[in-house]
Amino acid sequence: MELEDKEIDEIEKNIPNKIFDIQKSLLFSMELFLFKKGPETKLDIATVCMKDAVDVGCDAVYALRQAHIHLRQHNNIITDEYCKFLELNRFKFYLDDISLRHYAGAEHIAYFIIAFKQINDTDLNPYRSKHTSMASTVGLYMIKEHPSDQITSVITNLNNNTDWSKTREYRNKWVHEQPPLIEGLGIVYKRKSRWVPIKGGYELRLGFGDTPDYTINNLLTMMGNASEIFVETLDAIKDIFFNHLKDLGVKFKDGRPHSVKVP
Repeated sequence: MELEDKEIDEIEKNIPNKIFDIQKSLLFSMELFLFKKGPETKLDIATVCMKDAVDVGCDAVYALRQAHIHLRQHNNIITDEYCKFLELNRFKFYLDDISLRHYAGAEHIAYFIIAFKQINDTDLNPYRSKHTSMASTVGLYMIKEHPSDQITSVITNLNNNTDWSKTREYRNKWVHEQPPLIEGLGIVYKRKSRWVPIKGGYELRLGFGDTPDYTINNLLTMMGNASEIFVETLDAIKDIFFNHLKDLGVKFKDGRPHSVKVP
């Protein structure tokens, strides 16, 4: 069953479609500016990392749109109870996917920064710790070593966003622990024994499952806001990158690198 045009329009108001303009701006051949700095440059690596981050951002925005669609179908169109259950399962599938892609996107941004700023492994070593992501390592390094850098301001703004932080926590639980439970998917249980120790023995606690970790609406709001700040972050980093290319003499056409004057 398909949604009406009005419902699609309402969904689009909640989608950060700017990501696709950012992706379009990165459709260029990086060879046109590499000779400006010679073989010591890592701008080629930075460019690939930037494109990877934006591609992941596009995937996350696509997943956000699909989550909205399946929730609308669950609420407004589907009447069969099992089919409603399946629609909500698909809704959760796409929101889970967003959290995973955001994590990957943050890693791509970190590797972009390493290449763009030409940061050495030895520079990062004091900021590494066991089970710490590259995004966290690079973020700590930039805050400590380059507090006034534009990129530091951008990634600090991202990390200070409450919904972005909650989304990362959601992802970490999804990967390393029991996937978070959400309402609407029937009786749900946490990984704990139903037998509770009491004085002199045990008592079997009977009931109807456990309280879900998230409601449908607060999970969707959290992922939507996180997607919004992620797209804003990518846009800001893209601008920093492009301004650097302009300083190298790269000319732009239709919002993307087009040519460079050969000496």
